[in-house]
Amino acid sequence: MKLLHKGHLDAALDFFVENVELCKFPVDSSTNATAKDYWAPISCRWNFMAPMRMWNLDELVQPRFYHFTGKEKPWLGRMDPWRDFWPRYEAMQRERPLGELAVPLASAEEIAASNRHQTIERVKALTVHSQRFNRARAAVIESEKAALI
Repeated sequence: MKLLHKGHLDAALDFFVENVELCKFPVDSSTNATAKDYWAPISCRWNFMAPMRMWNLDELVQPRFYHFTGKEKPWLGRMDPWRDFWPRYEAMQRERPLGELAVPLASAEEIAASNRHQTIERVKALTVHSQRFNRARAAVIESEKAALI
């Protein structure tokens, strides 16, 4: 594995400026395009995202960093798939109120709608999209075997 250096960051910025239309995700796309020979497979535990949570991979992967993708955020209320994180945020807010920095909670209706949506997505993953679900889950499990850290 080779290490990235400042020149790679400059190259990523240059790639982005010259190829804006190719960069769906500016930082990710430009970095991936310019650092393709300078990477090492790492465990999903360092970027554990919502789908992995929905696939019940917590125990296998043992996440160190959670990436709260999608609209559902644990600081907005008891929203799936992060529902069990809510008490931590609630306790933190009581201990150290954020005042004006605090994000307003989602309404009870928004939380209920979000949780219904997540339930429907889980059911679809297990039924309608079961082959895709199983392939994706298997790919994560396989990548964990190849992870260096």
